[in-house]
Amino acid sequence: MPKVFNLISLFFILLYTGDVLGQLYVVSSGDTLPYSEEQIVKDGDTTYVSSCHVFERYGDEIINVKDENCKAQGKWIELESNGSKWVGMYKDGSRIGVWKEYNGERLIKEKEVISFSNKKYVVYEAEYDDLGNQVVLANIPVFAFCLRERIPISIFLLVLFLIRVFVNSRLINLENGTNFFPFYIFPSSKKGSPFFHSVLSVFSFWFFKSKPENFRLKIVCNLFSSLFLIFFGFLVFLLLNGSY
Repeated sequence: MPKVFNLISLFFILLYTGDVLGQLYVVSSGDTLPYSEEQIVKDGDTTYVSSCHVFERYGDEIINVKDENCKAQGKWIELESNGSKWVGMYKDGSRIGVWKEYNGERLIKEKEVISFSNKKYVVYEAEYDDLGNQVVLANIPVFAFCLRERIPISIFLLVLFLIRVFVNSRLINLENGTNFFPFYIFPSSKKGSPFFHSVLSVFSFWFFKSKPENFRLKIVCNLFSSLFLIFFGFLVFLLLNGSY
């Protein structure tokens, strides 16, 4: 009889702790229900269809959320086969920020990976020994910033490129006594043609000579070209030499 009582007690303890620490829920038609997989039997084969828009309750926290499109969002706790766990944030199905690996309650590793152009770059990684001492394996914050902000940086480079083309066009027009637009798509082999002017405006990155009255404009042209080449070259260097 005591054994039966102990088994019943253990059953309720496991039931309770499972509900508190890791119960999976699904949001369906505005209602929050315990998660279950739909069983479909077709031609004698059984398959299980999982629902999206699910989450787990970990104590008082809501974690491991998948939205209605099955993309992971917010805080996640992922268990490894060796018993450790990774804790970090998801946004639209991709890991963001620094993820931390714990062995029990002890922090053993931190890592941040940023994906770009089908590659994964490790921009920060550190390990911790048994005494909590940190050993940094990778830390490239400037590269990380450029990857995170690649869209506004790309827009900035495009604007800088267009400005230098228009400024170049102005200088070339003043030097040659012309009034051509900086972009011309119809090819021509004639040196003084609008197409030739367009090629010079786009691909001239340094002007060595100019008329005295155009000296200041020449300096401005060279300044914009220098800024563009510096930023563009720096990004190329980072992409080629980043840790991944």
